Amino acid sequence: MDAFKKIVAEKPIDKVTVAELVRETGLSRQAFYNHFLDKYDLSIQIYEQSFAPVAQGHRDRITTWLESGIQHLEIYAADKDYYRNVLSSYDRSSLRFYLKDRMYHEFRHKCELRGAVFDTEDKVYALKMVVFATNEMTFEWVENGCQEPAEVIVKRFDLCRPMILSPYLEDTDSVANPCTGTPPRH
Repeated sequence: MDAFKKIVAEKPIDKVTVAELVRETGLSRQAFYNHFLDKYDLSIQIYEQSFAPVAQGHRDRITTWLESGIQHLEIYAADKDYYRNVLSSYDRSSLRFYLKDRMYHEFRHKCELRGAVFDTEDKVYALKMVVFATNEMTFEWVENGCQEPAEVIVKRFDLCRPMILSPYLEDTDSVANPCTGTPPRH
C-alpha cells in the first residue's frame, strides 16, 4: 500500500497502471488481483484503513461531528499529494464516487437516529445537497493543497448544515441557524 501511495503522490491515479504498481512492489498481477478489484479498490481500502480510527471514535461518541471532521481533513492534509491525485479521478469506481455514496448513507443514518424522516423527495434532496456539497468542498480543498486550516473548513461546513437540515430533525428548537442568525427557540 505504501508503494501505491508513493506512486499516486507523484501522478494522478488515472495515469497509474497495475503493471507499474506490481513492478514497483515486486507483487505479481495475480497477487494484486487476489486482494483488490483494481487500483480504485486499493485506494478505497487505503482510505478505510486511514480513516477507521476517526470513524470509530465518532461512532463511539468519543468525538463530536466537528472534531471528527477536523480529524478527517487533517488526514487528507498529511497525505495531500496522494489524496489530491486519488480524488482527481471521476471514474465511477473511484474514491470520489465511493465517498459520495458512503457519506450520504452515513449522514442519513445519523440524522435518522436524531429523529429525521426522509419520506419526501425534498427531504432527500436537502440531505444530498449537504452531503454532496460538503464532499465537493472537501475535494476542492484537497485539490488546492489543503491551504486553509482544517478547523476553518469544518466550521464553514457547519454553518449551513443546520440551516438545511433543521426542518427535518425533531430537536429543531435547540438548533441555532448560523447562516440566517435565527436564534434557537425556547
